[in-house]
This record gives sequence, C-alpha cells and structure tokens, in this order.
Amino acid sequence: SRQNQELAAQGLASSAVAFIGGVPGAQSTVPAVLTVKEGASLRLAGICAGLFVMIEVILLAGWMGYIPQAVFAGILMKVGYDVFDFMPLWAYMRNVQRRARKRPSRIMGHREMTVFSGTALVTVMIDMIAAVGAFTFGYHLFNRMRKHKRKTLKDYIPG
Repeated sequence: SRQNQELAAQGLASSAVAFIGGVPGAQSTVPAVLTVKEGASLRLAGICAGLFVMIEVILLAGWMGYIPQAVFAGILMKVGYDVFDFMPLWAYMRNVQRRARKRPSRIMGHREMTVFSGTALVTVMIDMIAAVGAFTFGYHLFNRMRKHKRKTLKDYIPG
C-alpha cells in the first residue's frame, strides 16, 4: 500500500469524525504500521485489518467486558513497543557521542530530542492532542524566533 496516502486518508477520516461529533483517534494507525512492519505490501492486508476490527467491535463488544484491563494494558505495551521507532533515539545517542569527540552530526540534536521526549511525556501525563499541539506550536515558534535573531540591521534596510 502507499503509506503516505493511507496516512492522509486516516487524517481526513479523523477530521470527518470530529466534525460529526465523534472522538478522533489513531486506532487505525497501529494496524497499518504493524502490517507494514510484518512485510505486507498488498492493500488486502489493510482491508483485512479493517474488517477484523469491524467484526470485533460488532460481534464481540459484549464479551470485551470480561477481559481484564491488565490484559489490555499488556497488549497495548507490546503494540507500543512494536510500533515505536527506535531510530531517532539511536541517532540522538550517536550524536551525543560524536559531540563528545567533537564530530557532531545534525541527524537528531538536543532540540529534536526535547520535542520527541516532551511530546511523549505530555502524552502520558495529559493527553496526545495537548502534547502534539503544544510541541508543534513550540517547535515552530522556536524556529521562527531563531530565524528572527539571525537577521541583522542590513536585512531590514532595503536596497
């Protein structure tokens, strides 16, 4: 499947749900990421994942109450581990090591790690919408302020 199109479709679907009074979420992202990680390349994999979720919700909703919440927590931790992208974390650690040897790399710096870990922390403490909103706004505000500081008096004088 085309992951960019699928992600855009999930975003549009979440927006549409919000407009009709529903609660948007990322429930469809986890199966999409897992099918890609497992090597699925056909659209049929995404369709099957969606159908399974619909069948689960429609037919098994009454039985879901019998499953202990600790089981769901364990499953969510495993899925979170499977979906987690460790590459930025390893890139940051390599970057810190290179800075110690005076060979910095711009793969992932302190600013990116602050946004990365701050978003995760606020997601756990408050919720995901607040975390994404706050750190996206803060990141762009910081970049705008940094660009503004670099300007000199010559930048403001025409000609």
